[in-house]
Amino acid sequence: MDFRFFIDEPFWLLMALVLAYSLYRSIRYRGLRGGMLGARILKSSDAVHAGGVDGLSHELYVHASKASEQEGHRQVGLEVRSRGALSYQMEMAALSGAAALELARLLRAAAVRSGL
Repeated sequence: MDFRFFIDEPFWLLMALVLAYSLYRSIRYRGLRGGMLGARILKSSDAVHAGGVDGLSHELYVHASKASEQEGHRQVGLEVRSRGALSYQMEMAALSGAAALELARLLRAAAVRSGL
């Protein structure tokens, strides 16, 4: 393979670097989800089906994670999966313990206000 191709086409060099970094994080944190979260996932919850509209379905997962001391104290990961006829999307959010408790409080308050 001629590496001058990457010099002539910097887009492919950038794509190769992004792929290498993603692969590194997936190996370091033992999986794709851990790599997206930036922490090793210790335990995952069952799915909460959030319903769907117009052929889309949404599922929420909560992950307990172990972050290194260098990257802060991220302890909870929230994953949202959306699926459609020809689409799939997965998003991750890393929350501190305090932010996870605040989210739980907000969800409880919304459920109470809605009469559940």
